[in-house]
Amino acid sequence: MKTKSGFIVLGLALFICVAGAKAPSPVPAGPMTLDLDPTPGDQGRREIRGVKPGATVTVEIAALRGAKGATGFTATLTFDTTQVAYEGFEAGPLIPEIQTLPLLKGGRLEIGGGQFGAGGGAAQDAGSLGILMFRTTPRFKTRTALTLTRARYRRRGETQSFEAHAEVVLSAGPPQPSRSK
Repeated sequence: MKTKSGFIVLGLALFICVAGAKAPSPVPAGPMTLDLDPTPGDQGRREIRGVKPGATVTVEIAALRGAKGATGFTATLTFDTTQVAYEGFEAGPLIPEIQTLPLLKGGRLEIGGGQFGAGGGAAQDAGSLGILMFRTTPRFKTRTALTLTRARYRRRGETQSFEAHAEVVLSAGPPQPSRSK
């Protein structure tokens, strides 16, 4: 009986310690997203259907807020390398004269860059950080996702990190009907 009550007391003590412990501060929600509409800025297009093997797909990294004054950024994406291959990146107009450098390791891509010299950073809070190009592989069959998992803005001497949970989906399903204007 003593053993059983000892375990109960130990369990309660552990519960009180865990319940009373402060969780680490959450990282603020990300100010960047991914968009499949080629028009600059976030149009909210998160899926494209009718994708075939060998197709080139453009994905915009769009700043939603907080970019004003940023002299650089980094976006971390994950994807299935059996479904899509990274082809390149074109910097957008939000941060003028940015020099970019991709770091690709398996299905994880860190893309970003910064201004060198006396650049003043982004003049606006939101806009296009750039366009990623991917090509679907011959093994692409039905659908795959590209996920933005982390985002960072850099300002002179300071980096601000955010968790990000933006995802775009490439699907082989029937194409979406065209939007009428």
